[in-house]
Amino acid sequence: GCQALDSGRPAATHSRQGVRQDRFRKFEPRRISTSMLQFVTLAMALGAAGAASVVPHDFPQTASYDCSLLTTNASSLCADCVFAGRHHIDAAKGYGYVTWQFGPKGSDDEFVNFMDVFHAEEQAMFMVQDTKVGPLCMQMEHTDPVFNATWAAGSEFKGYAWFDGRLCRHFANVYPYFIQGEVAVSEYYEALETNLPVAFVNKYATLIYNPNQFDTSEPDASWFTSVTELPCKKAGPGEQPGRKYLL
Repeated sequence: GCQALDSGRPAATHSRQGVRQDRFRKFEPRRISTSMLQFVTLAMALGAAGAASVVPHDFPQTASYDCSLLTTNASSLCADCVFAGRHHIDAAKGYGYVTWQFGPKGSDDEFVNFMDVFHAEEQAMFMVQDTKVGPLCMQMEHTDPVFNATWAAGSEFKGYAWFDGRLCRHFANVYPYFIQGEVAVSEYYEALETNLPVAFVNKYATLIYNPNQFDTSEPDASWFTSVTELPCKKAGPGEQPGRKYLL
């Protein structure tokens, strides 16, 4: 007959307790070596360093774009409103142009128009409001900055996320670059493929850029200067406009 080969394994025990103990010995976790711990620590450190190195790209200094704005009920300017419009900026010249058609959500019949044009060098802002008798223009002193050069100085990279159908880099602790209306610390979404702005989100509003209508070439100067053709009333000292300017 054949002889059984000695496998070197301990003889099997027939008691249930012995079987359980044998199984526990078989699946006893191994101790992690010091070198393995060092590797894991290094990998985690490199991951953190990589995240810290991801920062938003510079906001375009010249641009023309379509965008939309959805305010929350926390907004004191127009709570739960919908905005649609077109903007132009030329940061080097201190020019900013904002036009919106806006109104309460679900009430298209109540939508109105307005336009704000900023001339930083002259410290002036032109506000054109929609009235029953036609456009009403007011020119007022505007000494605040139009653009925030340090808008992303404290940015925190949160990872990658989808926003409005676009794959984005997601950042927190930033501020809108074009300074208008109710300014608050925001989250920012930047298109992965183009590095262009996708959205700013804060407690007052969500501002969404249209990627198909975002042109970074220099806007024609007429977008910023033609407003001076209007018979704009100059605001006196301490005079407040009938409507605060919006995003």
